[in-house]
Amino acid sequence: MAAIKGSETQHPGEFEKQLEVTFENIGIMLSQVGMDLHVPQPDRRRHFKVFLRHPEYLDRMNRELETYLQGRDTFSIVEADICRADLEVEIELIIFPSDPTPAQ
Repeated sequence: MAAIKGSETQHPGEFEKQLEVTFENIGIMLSQVGMDLHVPQPDRRRHFKVFLRHPEYLDRMNRELETYLQGRDTFSIVEADICRADLEVEIELIIFPSDPTPAQ
């Protein structure tokens, strides 16, 4: 997910605003499958993999995620190119069972 509405990038070059739109989009996606971004699911674990274009936003990103996720979920941050040059951040959400059963 990223700060894209329709086919348009939102707030080019504005990290904080793009992060806000990205979380809005994640919330919309989760609501479509009956989940809420702000409500932990006891039978699911969520991991947010963040792709950050510029390393100078790393400390800010860590603070934002710690505040936003409040320890309910895990996250990792990778400095990387992102699919669009005008995006500062992209987040991949991975959801899996809390107690995965080992394959037999």
